[in-house]
Amino acid sequence: MIELRTLLANTLNMQTMFMIQQLETTLPQILHHVPTTKRAHIQQQYKALLCEPQGIYALIDYTNFKGTGTNHKERYNGQGWGLLQVLTAMQSNCTQHPTACAEFAACADALLTARVRNAPAERHEERWLPGWKNRVATYYH
Repeated sequence: MIELRTLLANTLNMQTMFMIQQLETTLPQILHHVPTTKRAHIQQQYKALLCEPQGIYALIDYTNFKGTGTNHKERYNGQGWGLLQVLTAMQSNCTQHPTACAEFAACADALLTARVRNAPAERHEERWLPGWKNRVATYYH
């Protein structure tokens, strides 16, 4: 355990660069999976997040947490919960959400709540929802 902690501590810069490189490939991957009519909206929301200090964190964390949203197997009742779905749900409504990060978190919260509602009952995903909500709340705090 000590060796692992030391390795992780000594490679923080490398880990950060890897996460940023992964993030840079995310937007083109998402745009490849959506109709051209939706691409500008998704790019606008993505760029709005990049302009905020917490935005890069929100994009990286949510992608690692719930995926890009491009895998059609990651849906319940046809509804996904990945980054694509969150960006699509955003409307840049600054009267309701003062920042893109706050809107991103609100949309992620709503999609994860819908995921639990749409999940097969035997999966008991409601047990994870409080933790998921706490996690997405960190995107704007």
